[in-house]
Amino acid sequence: MLVLVLLGVIASFLTGDPVEAVKRKWYALTDAVAPVDIGRVSSRRASSEIPGSAPEHAVDGQSDTAWSTSWQSTGSSRGCAPAPDTAVLRLSWNGRRELRRIRVRVGLEEGQTERFQQYVPSVLGVRYGEAGCVRVELDDVAGWQERPLVLGELVDAVTITLVEASEPARDPFVPVASVRDVELLARPR
Repeated sequence: MLVLVLLGVIASFLTGDPVEAVKRKWYALTDAVAPVDIGRVSSRRASSEIPGSAPEHAVDGQSDTAWSTSWQSTGSSRGCAPAPDTAVLRLSWNGRRELRRIRVRVGLEEGQTERFQQYVPSVLGVRYGEAGCVRVELDDVAGWQERPLVLGELVDAVTITLVEASEPARDPFVPVASVRDVELLARPR
């Protein structure tokens, strides 16, 4: 590990800011991350959103709010394309960041009877850049789920799509899927 740090220091003297190079190497070695301060939240296909469930609810950190969209079951799919007639969430921030992880809470809160009547997102698509796409597979649990999110480039925005969802557990089914919270984690600045 010390050899890598020393190589990073030597390379930084040759190519740029030595302090920044050492910091980047240290963050990579320790896998350090920090929450991204989401500055702007919007939704495309807003007509598919459920009234009272604004896109901002997906990043407000409160467990009793959610961003919800209509959902039509399509079975399994490939890539990050959203299901038909499903709203998509656009998150952006100041400055390009190296995303490393995503934390999400899907569906409604545990104990809410409506949770078992709605679809629960099981695969999210994270779209970035010109054509980048990472699929994030989730479990049908109410609590936080953290998954790796390595994009391979610095980004200042992502689009979150609902790609697949688990069937509701009981009747009557409500054609809705909800995301309570999204948190993006990136290398510290």
